[in-house]
Amino acid sequence: MKQSSARTAVLSQLENMDEVFALPQVIMELLQLVDSEQTTAGKIASVVMHDPNLTAKLLKMANSGFYRRGLEIATVNQAVMVLGVSMVKCLALSAAIFRPSEDFPDSNSFDIRELYSHFLGTAIAARMIAEEAGFNKPEEAFVAGLLHDLGHLLLIKAMPEVQIGLLSEHAYDPDLTKKERDLYGLDHAELGEMIARKWNLPEAFQSAIGNHHRMISEPALSELNKLDLIVLLADRLSGRAYAKGNRDIERHIQDVALVTSALDLQEELPGEIGLKLLSEIMEAAKFLGLDIGDPMVIVQRANRQLFESYSTIEALFKERQELSRRIIEEEYRIGAMRSKDIAIATLSHYINNAATIISGRSQLMQLMVKSGKLNDADGKLSEGLAVIDLSLTKIMAVLSELKALSDLDNVKFYNDSDAINIDENIRRRMEQMRDPADASEPVIYNSSQQPE
Repeated sequence: MKQSSARTAVLSQLENMDEVFALPQVIMELLQLVDSEQTTAGKIASVVMHDPNLTAKLLKMANSGFYRRGLEIATVNQAVMVLGVSMVKCLALSAAIFRPSEDFPDSNSFDIRELYSHFLGTAIAARMIAEEAGFNKPEEAFVAGLLHDLGHLLLIKAMPEVQIGLLSEHAYDPDLTKKERDLYGLDHAELGEMIARKWNLPEAFQSAIGNHHRMISEPALSELNKLDLIVLLADRLSGRAYAKGNRDIERHIQDVALVTSALDLQEELPGEIGLKLLSEIMEAAKFLGLDIGDPMVIVQRANRQLFESYSTIEALFKERQELSRRIIEEEYRIGAMRSKDIAIATLSHYINNAATIISGRSQLMQLMVKSGKLNDADGKLSEGLAVIDLSLTKIMAVLSELKALSDLDNVKFYNDSDAINIDENIRRRMEQMRDPADASEPVIYNSSQQPE
C-alpha cells in the first residue's frame, strides 16, 4: 500500500475512533462530566458506580501503594478525591483501551500483552522518575506513561498486518518512528498526540505522548517540558526490557545519560529503577486488572535480556581493551619515533662539529700548500685533501638525509616500493653541495654549508 493510502486509512480510523475503541456509555458520560466546570467528586462518583469494573479499578488504585495516603479508601467518592478528576478521567480511558488480547488480531510473532506490559512499565518508571525529579503530580506522570503508546493501538486496528509486522521486528528499535513515517506518513507518537487531543486530555499529556520518541540531544531536550522528559526517559527504561538484541546498547546508554542529566537526576537512578521495574509491573498489573501474560514468560524474557546485555557489554569491554592496547602501542611508537629524532639530532650535532673541525684543518693545509709554506712537490697531499673534502661532503649529505628521514610523510619511495632510494638522494645532495661552476674541482667544506 502506498504511503498516501496508508495515511488516509489511519486518519479515517482516527475520525471514527469511538467505533474503533468502542468506549462504553459510562465512560463517555464520565468524560463529558469531568470536562464540565460544574463537576464535583460526588457527581463523578455517581457515574463511576454504574460500572462495577471501573469502580473496582478506582478503589484498587486509590488503595494501592502508588497513591494511598494512610487510611483505607472505602468509597468511590473518596477515591475520586484522592486520585483527582484528571486522574479518574485518564484511568477510565485506560480501562477502555486495554482490551483483552482476543480483541486484537492473532499473531505468532507479536503478543499484544507484551505491549501492555511495556505501557505499564513506562507508567511505573515515569512515577518513580517524577518523584525523584520533584514533579508535583507523580500520579499524572504515571497515567501519561500509561497512555504514551496510544498510537500503536490505533495503528494495529487500522493496519493490523502492517503494524504487527513492524512491531514484531522493530517494536523497541530507536528508528521505529522513522519506519512508521516511511509507511504511513506519520508515526505512533504523532497519532497518539492526535488521539489525546481528540479526547481533550490535558495539554501536558498531549505533549508527553507526542514527544516520547523525540530525537535525544542537548538542544532538543532543552525544548521539552518536565513531563515530556519524564515520559521520554521512562519509555527508554521500560522499552529496554523488551528490546530484541543489543545492537544499540551504546546509543541507549548515551540517551539515558542525556535525559537523566536534563532532569538533574542522580546518574544511578536509571539503574535503580531498572532493578525494581519487573516486580513493580507484575504488582501493578494485579490492581489494574491488566493481563500482561504469564509471569514466568516475563521473567524468562527479562533473564534473556539480561544475558544478552551482559554478552554485549562483555564484547564491548573486550573491544575497549583491544582499542586501549592499540592506543598504548601507538603512543609508544610515537614516543619511540620522537626519541629517535632527538637521538639523530644529537648525533648529527656531534658529527657536524667533528666535520667542521676536520674541514677547518683541511682548508688551512690547502692554504699552506698554495702559499708554499707546505711542500707538496708530488701533489699527494692535495689529492689526499681532495679525498677528505669529498668525504666531508658525503658526511654532510648523509646528515641532511637523516634529518629528512625523520619525517616519513614527505619521503619519496623508490619505484613506489617500500624501499627508500638512499643512494640517489645522497648523490643529489652531494651535487648540490659542490660548486656548480666547476664540478671537477672539489669544494672545500666550511661550516656555513652545514645542513639545518
